[in-house]
Amino acid sequence: MHAAFLALSTRPVFVAPVVDCRGAVGMSMAVDFSGQWSMDLKASDPLRPTLKALGVPSLLAAVIERLRVEQTVVQDDSMVRVTVKTPLATDVVELRPDSTPTKVRGVTGGEVDAVTRWLDGGRLETRQSLDAAADCSPDDPRASCFVTVRSLHGDGGDARELWEEVEVVREGQPVPGTTARRILRKA
Repeated sequence: MHAAFLALSTRPVFVAPVVDCRGAVGMSMAVDFSGQWSMDLKASDPLRPTLKALGVPSLLAAVIERLRVEQTVVQDDSMVRVTVKTPLATDVVELRPDSTPTKVRGVTGGEVDAVTRWLDGGRLETRQSLDAAADCSPDDPRASCFVTVRSLHGDGGDARELWEEVEVVREGQPVPGTTARRILRKA
């Protein structure tokens, strides 16, 4: 399973409150997530219910939930590249915020499509298909996906936290109890 992303930058940063990802309206309001980030496991919500809904075995979910996660994010106008490093593996994810589908490693293995787009308030949404045959398009009201909404938080223009709010959606409906906020702090 992929962890979370983000980092520091010379670009201005827009810090906005997080709004539930289901009510988001797409907009072109980019912020720069570039930098180095470390997962704060104590401040983050448990992932076990989310992982269970994704079909991850309980023992593996317990391990994933406790993994130390470091992320390095490099961003330009057309791509957000996230390198996620844990004690078990390092993974690189390339996201295209213009809603161009990209291939990413699936939550339970294999490659699946992911669609990324900017939302209001400078938030970045990634909708990852639950399997290779599923559509994760934000325009498909019956989509089944793993949704991650990223946003920067901090005092004024100094974003010190990256929030990743995750949720499982099946056939267009949020699965109850699968929402979790993961908090990464600027390294």
